[in-house]
Amino acid sequence: ALIVAYLMPLMIKFFQRPKLKPLRIFRVLQTYQYIYRLAIKNNSDYLAKNVEINIEDVIDEGGASRENFLPSPLRWTHRQEATRDIFPHQTAYLDICAVKQEANKFITLAAPNIESFPDMTILKKGTTQLKVRYYNENGQAGDIKIKVVWNGNETFSEADLPQISIE
Repeated sequence: ALIVAYLMPLMIKFFQRPKLKPLRIFRVLQTYQYIYRLAIKNNSDYLAKNVEINIEDVIDEGGASRENFLPSPLRWTHRQEATRDIFPHQTAYLDICAVKQEANKFITLAAPNIESFPDMTILKKGTTQLKVRYYNENGQAGDIKIKVVWNGNETFSEADLPQISIE
């Protein structure tokens, strides 16, 4: 009975895990800027507690990782907190980057903790890969690779906006 009492919470934690699944990336126009968002869904009957999604690495054209890159949480849409709960079968939204008509700051990552470090947050012309990792209190972790393709033209024309997708 003592062994069962000890093992039961571990078994429940193992079998009752949320299943987070990235769905798609889309963009919305908000106050003179485009926001690219990741939709992520909890495809389970269990609460995903304290989910945090971090940008772990930025790999620029040519395959080089950003030097001295500091992993940082991305911003949940319309929230200030780094973590949030995702209810069973709920879809949550995460801001990946913003596209603004600011010279030399056209595409910036939505990572508030490192926004004062332009070498880390400004995306460059060409193909960039973002390595993103999610964590939650229930013990689940996973990786998401995001591809950003941009021609370097700083205009809001459809042809010049970056193409961002889950790989």
